[in-house]
Amino acid sequence: MKPFFVVTRYKENIEWVKNYTDQYIIYNRSEPIHAEHYYNTENVGGNQRDICHFIYNNYDNLPDIMVFVQGYAFDHCKKEIFDKLIKNKEFTPLEYYGNIPSNGWENRTSDGGFLEINNDWYIDILNNQHNQLCKYNSFDDIMNHYFENYFHLDWIRFSPGSQFLITSKDATIYPKSFWKYLMNDMISVHCTEGYIVERMMNYIFMGTYTLRKEFYE
Repeated sequence: MKPFFVVTRYKENIEWVKNYTDQYIIYNRSEPIHAEHYYNTENVGGNQRDICHFIYNNYDNLPDIMVFVQGYAFDHCKKEIFDKLIKNKEFTPLEYYGNIPSNGWENRTSDGGFLEINNDWYIDILNNQHNQLCKYNSFDDIMNHYFENYFHLDWIRFSPGSQFLITSKDATIYPKSFWKYLMNDMISVHCTEGYIVERMMNYIFMGTYTLRKEFYE
């Protein structure tokens, strides 16, 4: 069974997708393209928002296996690794970062997955860069907002670029309403919230925490 690809495109050439599947949708954030498989949308919130939008709008009829990727999938996962990972049938971050670097802010899992120190270094930088405010003050802030049993993590397991292979079961651990709440947290082009949501995705698809009751409506 081939996975269904959900691709977030800005101006990339996405012909490579056809080498993997004929079942796909392109979230097109550039000049409108009126063609089969294309969904023209605003350039808002990054591909994290497109993930939320696709799951929310297809919640009751999701493909069995989905692949969420950017317009060029191989920046965060070299092709030879990507080609192996998309054969999986269970939740898989589509990434590989190799050896542990010699710095104090990132680390690796045993299988080459990405870990980042949880110190919110990027929030003030992005707010200042784009002259904006963020709804949340920290990763811990947004996690506590949504989940009732979250406690501070020293290291965040996240996949830069938010590229994943997931099952319909992974996408429906939390209710449909949750995906709308999360989508509505990302409402501007360079919103800092999107970068925080990027760091949440692994925990969401693994169902690590218990969602607060107010997000079931």
